[in-house]
Amino acid sequence: MLNKIHDVPVQLPSLCAFVNYIRVVCDADDAAIAHSLNDLRPGTSGQDLKSWAQTWMMRQVRLHVPPPIPVEDAAFSLIVGRDLARIGREFRNCLGERLAEAFLASTIHYLWTDAPGGAAVVALSPLSDGGWFVEDVRQARNRRLSSSAVRELRAALSKYGITIHLLAPESGPSPHALRHLINSWASGLDLSDDDDEEQDCGGGEEEAEVLRHLDRLLAGINGEPVPDGYYEDETETA
Repeated sequence: MLNKIHDVPVQLPSLCAFVNYIRVVCDADDAAIAHSLNDLRPGTSGQDLKSWAQTWMMRQVRLHVPPPIPVEDAAFSLIVGRDLARIGREFRNCLGERLAEAFLASTIHYLWTDAPGGAAVVALSPLSDGGWFVEDVRQARNRRLSSSAVRELRAALSKYGITIHLLAPESGPSPHALRHLINSWASGLDLSDDDDEEQDCGGGEEEAEVLRHLDRLLAGINGEPVPDGYYEDETETA
């Protein structure tokens, strides 16, 4: 193993810690770990070790800390490992990029199947006193929860001591007022790269682009599906 590691003083302690960690969260036994290490090339670079680690992270099956929501609660399913990428594709959000956070439990995710209006992904973050709070909740295409759904979620999580302080879409300013304000402001924007170049914003492509972003903003405020065409890149969020 020493012959395979590129930077022994730096990489070996991290490798040992990682191996001990995956024994807990990935159900990794000695045979599986030895087999995966044997596949590393001599003089392995940091990038090789990163790919090796990501392969194991995709095999995560549990947290290294007690789960904030008991497994007996059928309304909430823990999302770890390869399920992050799968559900991220289904919901068209960036959940698949949260692999490291879920692996270390710095942010953990649950699928709330009983959410009014469709299943939702609930992101929980730890508090310094050992508790948890709701960092965010989104339905498919990053739609926000309705006020009634927020109340149901608060009731469902309060029995586990999980705090939630989400603002429902209705609690924000009027979308119609926002449209009038932002649309009026956007019509005077100079979107050119050259400060000295005169820019006509009276109906050109730049103004159309601003209006498309405005539609996306207002859809998020209303908790509505984001207009088609904004999620060609699955990692983009509204």
